Amino acid sequence: MTKYGLRTRVSVLTIAPTLIVGLLLSAFFTSTRYQDLEQQLTVTGSAIIEPLAIASEVGLKNDSRENVRRLIGFAHRQHSQFVRSIAVFDRRNELFVTSNYHRNLAMLSVDSGQPIPTQLQVSQQQDTLILRAPILEIGRFTPGLNVERPLGYIAMELDLSSVRLKQYQEMITALVMVALGGILSCFFAIVSLPDRDSPNIWATW
Repeated sequence: MTKYGLRTRVSVLTIAPTLIVGLLLSAFFTSTRYQDLEQQLTVTGSAIIEPLAIASEVGLKNDSRENVRRLIGFAHRQHSQFVRSIAVFDRRNELFVTSNYHRNLAMLSVDSGQPIPTQLQVSQQQDTLILRAPILEIGRFTPGLNVERPLGYIAMELDLSSVRLKQYQEMITALVMVALGGILSCFFAIVSLPDRDSPNIWATW
């Protein structure tokens, strides 16, 4: 084995573990962080849509489209950084009102023939998160009603692009840190190698 081959071998044995461990840790923490961000967005969306479902009960029951439109329009404007659209559907799965007519509302509605949701539903379509919550007539404004009767449901489309952007930013940061770790490992490997003129050290290889 030549002296050049020995130095290369020592350098690789020093740098490779750092790079492998760094890449594995970066991939793990980036994936975990993305899941945390997505879960956080889901929790935020739930905190928005569930009160809206309760507040929309009276307007949907009384066929007051303007009141419900103002309600969901205000919620949309308040959270426009990640809310793409909010729509309310009646018990026949027909559109009642929406906060954004320029979006594809077909993805917000329940598939034809499927029952309207009876509890919060969360589904993901590419870079979009869809939340649906039932609007129930719970008897506060209907004397004698002892059971919760569905009046319709409210659906909300959340944008996942901001979450993916943060994931890419953290991925780039992790790769930069791994690269810096590799450079430092290479530097320490070079300065810690014995001199080429040391015959005893080279002879042991």
